[in-house]
Amino acid sequence: MRLVTIVILFFFPLYCSSREREKNVELINAYVRKVDGQVSQAFSIRKKIKAVPVTENWSYTLDKDLVSSISISYWLDSTNLYEESYYVKDNNVVFARESEIYYYPIVKEENAIEWRVKMYFDKGKLIDISSLGHGKTEDDTWDPEKEVPENFKKRKQELKHYLEAQAKGKHKAGHK
Repeated sequence: MRLVTIVILFFFPLYCSSREREKNVELINAYVRKVDGQVSQAFSIRKKIKAVPVTENWSYTLDKDLVSSISISYWLDSTNLYEESYYVKDNNVVFARESEIYYYPIVKEENAIEWRVKMYFDKGKLIDISSLGHGKTEDDTWDPEKEVPENFKKRKQELKHYLEAQAKGKHKAGHK
């Protein structure tokens, strides 16, 4: 009987914590679907990344003048596609997605190395992560709880700069 009590005392909090995390993930997924269903704006900008000229394709969603999502994709070269997305609620990242796909030159598209990661956050804390393939998630020094909010902050500043320039008539955005 004592063993049963010890097992219950140990595993019950873990079970409750797991159920709470699953509930949060479900709520975040519902929020992401809602944001994805809203009208977004889109634009492209030319810049250099690692000394390579690229065209970044942006889309963003605003809710009452606050950013609710930002997505960026670009080809780093003719074989390497990179994508990143951030979903924001109450000015905090709640969901982020990154992917990198390397296509072998002169080979069919089916022969690609792919890495994808989905990250869920609650009050700035990483609560769930799911990845596929080989990428940053295999690096022990990678800290998504720190890096993702920092990257979002940088991207949000870039978006703000673009929107300010657009308001001054220097850029034209498209609708998606």
